[in-house]
Amino acid sequence: MTGWLTKRKRLKQIQNLEALLVKALIPFHPDMGNTYKNAKLCEVYPVVSSQSFIQLQHEITKLHLDKNRKNYKNFSILSGVQIQRKNFTDYVEIPIEVTWDLISKIYIDKPNDFWKFYEVDTLKIVNFGKTEIPILNEDEENLRKILSSVEQNQFQKIVIEDTFEIELNGKIFYAIVDMEDGNYIVVNKKGQVFRLNHDSNEQIRIIGKSINNFLFEFSGRKEDLEKHFED
Repeated sequence: MTGWLTKRKRLKQIQNLEALLVKALIPFHPDMGNTYKNAKLCEVYPVVSSQSFIQLQHEITKLHLDKNRKNYKNFSILSGVQIQRKNFTDYVEIPIEVTWDLISKIYIDKPNDFWKFYEVDTLKIVNFGKTEIPILNEDEENLRKILSSVEQNQFQKIVIEDTFEIELNGKIFYAIVDMEDGNYIVVNKKGQVFRLNHDSNEQIRIIGKSINNFLFEFSGRKEDLEKHFED
């Protein structure tokens, strides 16, 4: 079978396995069904190692991604998911990793062609367990370095834990205030503050030369910043 046909079949098989997993896991992850209505599996990466797995990458609406990033601060390792080996009566466990309410890894032997070795339709859950591990947000760490000179009592005015990196015109910014509809107040690595308006001809515009001065003047009310989005 040619390479692209193999890849296509693998994606279809993983889509089938993921659908069965979601159906089985919804009783333990009630919001997962709604998340998957707004997500689509777009890439899969089989990894063969001492603990082989399939990594899954999804496309998801920005609204639901932002919501899940706020609601799920940890990723989860789920245990108790079992599947039967072909030509055998025994079941083996396949741990599942869930990130932001989406299946991100399936730990399974023979990840390149697992369907040849397992009866996928036999999937079941026995003695379900969950281990939660904090998600390390490198963007948050980078933002905290930029804010190192800012007084702690100013942090409540901006977003820190849910920040994310934005690259525009080859420059890096970090979101600190979500103005909705894809618009943000952002800061660069020099501590300069900008408004980012995705609908404007001038998408990025500086509104403060210093993050300290900006936060000193900013009350914490988003309404006070709307003037910066009036072109």
